Amino acid sequence: MMKHFKFFFRFTRDQRRGIVALFAVIILLQAGYLIFNSADWQTSQQKSAEEKEWLAVQSQIDALKSQKEKEAGKIFPFNPNFISDYKGYTLGMSTAEIDRLHKFREGGKFVNSAEEFKVITKVPDTLLQKISPYFKFPDWVKNKNKPSTKEPYVYTDSKYPKKEFAKKEVKAALDINQALEEDLIEVYGIGPAFAKMILRRRAQLGAYVSMEQMSDFKNLSPEAVAGLKKSFKVSGQADV
Repeated sequence: MMKHFKFFFRFTRDQRRGIVALFAVIILLQAGYLIFNSADWQTSQQKSAEEKEWLAVQSQIDALKSQKEKEAGKIFPFNPNFISDYKGYTLGMSTAEIDRLHKFREGGKFVNSAEEFKVITKVPDTLLQKISPYFKFPDWVKNKNKPSTKEPYVYTDSKYPKKEFAKKEVKAALDINQALEEDLIEVYGIGPAFAKMILRRRAQLGAYVSMEQMSDFKNLSPEAVAGLKKSFKVSGQADV
């Protein structure tokens, strides 16, 4: 072991430095190569995972496209009176057949059955058998030839008996000079305070001689005065 080191010391100091520097460069290059290969491997692994994700998404997109193409050829229920040029083309009708239908509709007429549709458009039986199951006509067209099962309505007095309303009893006017507080407050606009004021004034006067005296109460509303005159009266001439 020492012999190898003695061999190393045979070189001059500059030569030894050069040898050490050469070994250092070799070691650095080896380390860099290893690091680069490791990073490249990780990148390739990451790319592989991303490619798998993209492939999964692409498969879903392809499935949706396939489903959409299948639905594109599917026929949904429709009213044959409103077939446009594009709709007729997708159904397999020729230009002449579509024009015959449009010319018929320009007169304000409507197709009401598959047989009538064939007569007007002159479509072949094979096409009619294909599209006629999807014809959708209004309900009144389907039911116009069916007999009505609804029974006619017959009005009878026994079913709806005449209701008799009780006649409102007209209350006779009371003598204002015999009225009590309870009688006065039944008039709209007369409360307990006004009733006591009317009775107090009657006690001061001895008796009312006319219903016009109700207008002397300045705080009473015109409606309350009118109600008093309607509900009460003065019977005879009072002794003053």
